This record gives sequence, C-alpha cells and structure tokens, in this order.
Amino acid sequence: MKQISLRHRGTILAVALACGIAGGYSTSSLARTPQTGPANSRLDGEPMIFLAPDLTRQGRPIRRSGAASRGGCPSEIDPEKLIALIPETSVGLTVQANPTIWLSLPFSPAEFHSLEFVLNHESGETVYETMLRADETRPGVVSFALPKTENSLEVDRVYNWFVTVHCQSPEQIDGQPIFAGGSILRVSPSDELNGDLTAATTERGKAVVLARHGIWYDALGAIARLHPEDSTQEDWRQLLAAIGLDELASQPLVDCCEPSEQAIGAE
Repeated sequence: MKQISLRHRGTILAVALACGIAGGYSTSSLARTPQTGPANSRLDGEPMIFLAPDLTRQGRPIRRSGAASRGGCPSEIDPEKLIALIPETSVGLTVQANPTIWLSLPFSPAEFHSLEFVLNHESGETVYETMLRADETRPGVVSFALPKTENSLEVDRVYNWFVTVHCQSPEQIDGQPIFAGGSILRVSPSDELNGDLTAATTERGKAVVLARHGIWYDALGAIARLHPEDSTQEDWRQLLAAIGLDELASQPLVDCCEPSEQAIGAE
C-alpha cells in the first residue's frame, strides 16, 4: 500500500460538522465521587464490571460505527463493521495524557488504500493527524496509542477522534471514506482512585479498579495487555458486553497501527 501526503486535512471534520457530531460534553456534570474499589484481597476474584460515570452530553454523539460512503469502496465492504470500542455515549474517560484508542477493523489491506487518524479539540481545531501504516494488518481489533508529544491531552477538555478507511486514494474526487470515532475526556485521578490503584497488587486488579471508577480507555488497555491469558479473556468479553459490543469479543487483537513519518501536530 503506497504512502500518501496529507492533502485532505479537515475532510473528516467537515463531514462531522455536517452530520452534527462535533458537539461537546459538559464536564461539570461528571460525577466526581467515583465508586470505591473492592478490598485488595478480593480484587482478583471480583468480576470485571464497568461502571459508567454520569456524563451529560450536549449535541449529538459521534458515530462509533462506520458511516456509509457514497462510493469508492467495494460493495462487499460493510461500513458499519468499522466500530470504535467506545461506550454508546461515544465518550470515554482516561487519566492518561496519551491513551490508546481501540476499534474493530474487519478489512484486509487488500480491500482499502490507506488509514488516517485525526484528533480534534471539541472546538474543531486539529491537534494531531497522521496516516497509519497497516500494510500487513489482519482483520480484527486494532489499537493506536496517541504519541507522546507537546500535543498531549489536557485535563477536563473533550477531544474527538476519527479513524478513516480510504478505499481509494484521498486525492481522488469520488473516493468517499468510511469513518468511525469517539471522544476522550481526560480527568485528574481522584484520591479514591489513586488509593485503590495503590492497593491493587496485580495488573488485573488495577484494571478492575479502573473499570469500577469508569475510566474506560485505561481499563480496556490494561485488560488488552493481559488478553492472551486465559484468565482475562472473560474480562475482555465483560468489558465489551458492558458497552453493547460483546459480539466483538472473539475478534483477534492484531498489530496495528504505527503512524507514518508524515504525522503532524497542530500548527
């Protein structure tokens, strides 16, 4: 798959605005008293339960499954099978400055031209944009870690992200993309969360704590790192079931996607 230059900055933002999906979320409505984690001695025996925080949405949510395109993709590609692993509200919490995003990419490289990642401020300003290397990616669940740059996420600010599948070169006028995405809200860890994480002595225990405090991106990433272990496969399924995506639990976790050398930050 050939590399391309970024000549279409703002394409997905324009589509998003046209669909009314660039609305924000009120951070003042976030429940600041998280659920208290179970005693450390019981963490490894506790089920993986995701307790969604109280978020009041403003505007329409971002579409977490692929938006239909008007051409450019083979008829056998179903846009709705491109799915962001994100709660149905489309917003997930993180305490990290550079979290990892996850999505189901059920297409082989032979079926599309290129992948693009865009991160915007809620205001619409582009923070980060890059083409993703996916030449040898198998269909399955893929991830992309936000790079550690000067454009790291700020606390209490909503960001919108999009992954776009270009079935044709973006330079082609009739090459309409498929895209899906979600929102990220970085919050400061509470004293309760810090205390529960300190008490947890295993990686699974920390994931249980993160899930019960509603920290979606970090809980999912923690279990993903343990996913090959038989003991955590059910945890992965339970997390996806909590957001209505348990049908994706059997998909393999595949290596993808490194940013290309053409990655850029906000100018």
